[in-house]
Amino acid sequence: MPKSYKHSKSKRAHIPSKEEAGYESASQKVKEGPEVAEYDKTPKYFQGNPVNHRGQDPELWWMNKYGEDDGDDRLKVDIRSLYRHEHIAPEKLIEGLYKTTVERPDPDQLDLFNANELFGNALEKDELEKVSEYYQHSDGWSNRLIQGDSLLVMSSLLEREGMAGQVQCIYIDPPYGIKYNSNWQMKLNDRNVKDGSDEHLSGEPEMIKAFRDTWEFGIHSFLSYLRDRFIVARDLLNESGSCFIQISDDNVHLVRCLMDEVFGSENFLNEIVFSKSAGGLQSSHRVGTTTDFIIWYAKDKEKVKYRPVFEPKDNPVESGYTKIEMPDGKRRSMTLKEKKGEEPIPEGCKNYMTVLMTKPGPGRKFEINVNGVVYDSGNRWWGTTEDGLKRIIDHNRYEATANSLRFVSYFDDFPFRSITNLWNGFGGAANPQYVVQTNDKVIARCLLMTTDPGDVVIDPTCGSGTTAYVAEQWGRRWITIDTSRIALNIAKTRLMTATYSLLSLAQRCEMKVDHNDGKARSKKHFRKASERTRKRHPPRLCMKRCRTLRSRVSRMTSRQPRKHCMTSLLKTKALACFRAVYGRNPCKIS
Repeated sequence: MPKSYKHSKSKRAHIPSKEEAGYESASQKVKEGPEVAEYDKTPKYFQGNPVNHRGQDPELWWMNKYGEDDGDDRLKVDIRSLYRHEHIAPEKLIEGLYKTTVERPDPDQLDLFNANELFGNALEKDELEKVSEYYQHSDGWSNRLIQGDSLLVMSSLLEREGMAGQVQCIYIDPPYGIKYNSNWQMKLNDRNVKDGSDEHLSGEPEMIKAFRDTWEFGIHSFLSYLRDRFIVARDLLNESGSCFIQISDDNVHLVRCLMDEVFGSENFLNEIVFSKSAGGLQSSHRVGTTTDFIIWYAKDKEKVKYRPVFEPKDNPVESGYTKIEMPDGKRRSMTLKEKKGEEPIPEGCKNYMTVLMTKPGPGRKFEINVNGVVYDSGNRWWGTTEDGLKRIIDHNRYEATANSLRFVSYFDDFPFRSITNLWNGFGGAANPQYVVQTNDKVIARCLLMTTDPGDVVIDPTCGSGTTAYVAEQWGRRWITIDTSRIALNIAKTRLMTATYSLLSLAQRCEMKVDHNDGKARSKKHFRKASERTRKRHPPRLCMKRCRTLRSRVSRMTSRQPRKHCMTSLLKTKALACFRAVYGRNPCKIS
């Protein structure tokens, strides 16, 4: 039977359904809260600094940045309520179909179709109490597809639902420019949208109005659109959170300057370049374009959550492992034909490379004798301790030259490498369903680098729902937003029909030193050892021994001053002995 990830310990604010729209106005939080949220438009490096003023530091300027009169420093956003429209659980639908064809022997299985759990436990609340409980209490978490303007939606999440600081990652894939065909798709099964074509004009009046209002001043409107959403998104982020924006080379320079103003240039992390297609966008007057950009900023660079991501090393020679070690221990460089693959390397050989064991920065200075030759670090410093270097020599993991020692690194030691800011080999999305759709693996890397399972991810530009699709795949909670009903229907269909491999979280293996032989072993080993000890020593006998030991300690205490260190030491050892055997403190002895 199908299963889905559940975030049973996570909560979200209790909000009204579409049938209850308007009732929330009687809620205490809505009554006492403001109707309009205000945010500071001024660049981050001007805020709270009376010395700096506009124009003294580098700043991107565009039309109506601070309003028509150039004096509006506040971003004002109406606070709207979000309503629950429908709840979708694909695994329940499949389960229901299965139950209609297979006889159910156990009537208790009806609990599997728990509608209250499906609705985030919202149905258990009394109807008369609902009005006062909006935004005051929490429901069980459920992921959300939200139709509406992303600025209004994020402001509602921030002001009404209290999600400030709860979001770990925001991934924004806005329109790359201001053309009609880069913003909208009119049909579920037709990705061809031409700019200026009446045939591809939307039948949704709110979309036409949104397009006209949003891009009235061209690139100037585009920058205002992004600036406003970045400001609200920044307040949603946790202190360790990250914000990614995907953009093309047309406006990457402008967006980078804009993000410097909102997040601060000191919180810039990387500008990632990734390949989007093999052939590229060809042109008769310039070279083809095969890459797009992802700009990565942290809310606080010093606190950012970063999880290193590795990729396999494809070829030893291309990775620099151009030397081989024979089965008998002899080492040599590969021949030119072996490097080109024209001749195979001898069977049983291992590829390796040599690495300097010194570093330019501060370290250690010492001399070491190797086969009668004395080596030192020269003008540099050793990158390891003297004992560490001796172990390397004892295990023959070095190569000596006339002036230096080099570490021997085998390709099989760790056949992976950390990813850089150049991501190759992705291409476009497989079987794209939307006019603009990113490869899943690109977004997966961003989420894996900056989030853990259970963290909240927001995508204010849903499109085909790729961010939600990837977040669901890797066990992250998600919220995705779009103005277009077409986009949300594509995303909903995609998420409802998606199937993933069922992954379980890897348990961290906690290690502990075994003082008997000095080796590090997992704590599971010690638990098994204590189980064996319990079987050899019955509890009553152990309690008797512990009682005798404690009585000896008490007699020593009566004869010696209470501050005597040996008394305290013996007590500690006695209790530690008991805890090591039973995993708990002994009970009091009367």
